[in-house]
Amino acid sequence: MGSVEDMRNLAQGLIDSYEMRVKTVSALMKETAELLKTFRLEQEEMVAELRNTLAKAESLRKKDFDSMMKGIQTQQIEREERVAHMVEKFQREQEEMVAELRRILTESGCVKPERLANLKAAISVRERKREREVAQVLRDFHREQEELNTALRGLLSKGESVRIKDFKAVVKALEIQRKGRDSEVGKILEEFGRVCEEVSAKWRKVMVT
Repeated sequence: MGSVEDMRNLAQGLIDSYEMRVKTVSALMKETAELLKTFRLEQEEMVAELRNTLAKAESLRKKDFDSMMKGIQTQQIEREERVAHMVEKFQREQEEMVAELRRILTESGCVKPERLANLKAAISVRERKREREVAQVLRDFHREQEELNTALRGLLSKGESVRIKDFKAVVKALEIQRKGRDSEVGKILEEFGRVCEEVSAKWRKVMVT
């Protein structure tokens, strides 16, 4: 069994490692979320081109075109905002967790060595789980952006031979494809709060007051 100082150093090292991983993962998530935002700029250009093409080829009023596209575009913007919020929440909660762990370590007496390994494993497992959940939402968002880009490029490739029925079919397909995905973000945000509370409680048990 190590000395009290050794155990405290191990605990401090665990927190330092945890903090470094939080910073690294948060930076990667933010970078990915920002990259996905650029997709919308490309989409807006393609939507404008398609709107003009259908107005010329099929006499589709721009107002009617915008009405049909509104649902998809609104959903894209909302998803983008929710993903950004989720990434920010992930980073904020993890930073708060690190601060709480440091506070507990500073205010407590000595570390219970028999529980330190268990805590380390618990933090690792839960941290990986949250990272996978956030990554899954980012992947889904990326897939949605790619789906829309592919659909718009396909319609534009038809040139002036594109028809309103083609456009309506694509809109319907995209709406069907997106159903069921929105609930994921809300569930993950709820899970973040619960998990952070659990980790704080477990850490307190490691310390001898």
